[in-house]
Amino acid sequence: NITARNKLHRIFHFFKQKESLLNVEGLVNVCHKLGTTHTGALIVIERSVPLDFVIATGDKMNLELSGPIIESIFYKNSPLHDGAIVIRGNTIVATRVILPVAAEDTLPKHYGLRHRAAVSITEKTDALALVVSEETGKISYINNSEFVPYSSDSELVAILTEALSK
Repeated sequence: NITARNKLHRIFHFFKQKESLLNVEGLVNVCHKLGTTHTGALIVIERSVPLDFVIATGDKMNLELSGPIIESIFYKNSPLHDGAIVIRGNTIVATRVILPVAAEDTLPKHYGLRHRAAVSITEKTDALALVVSEETGKISYINNSEFVPYSSDSELVAILTEALSK
């Protein structure tokens, strides 16, 4: 029975996710570091809705989240830097992921494809997204297709931690 298998998968996934919690502070720190070098990045954080449908578009990984790994993934000459990474728990589960981008466009023109893709995936799922702009170095946090304002890295850590605890 497919629905029973899906339910079991969701329950197992829920417990697996609670086991290894995301190192939010480490993630924000590496985003800040990427921003200072104007290295673009698109990071999608899976919550309760499995993102297998987008993970399948990229390269599957099983890497424990760390600053140096994220830096090396998004380094401009890295073969993995194009596309998004997907994080499940404290693990990078995919790189070079192609995210769906909504056809209707309400974002101002100065936002690029990374921002549009982040808005789109957070609109279609309960995922969270962090985008580091290559142009400005600014980190954008997108939840439920909305840009969430914050005034400091520590505030970003706090609001991300709160969103992940729900």
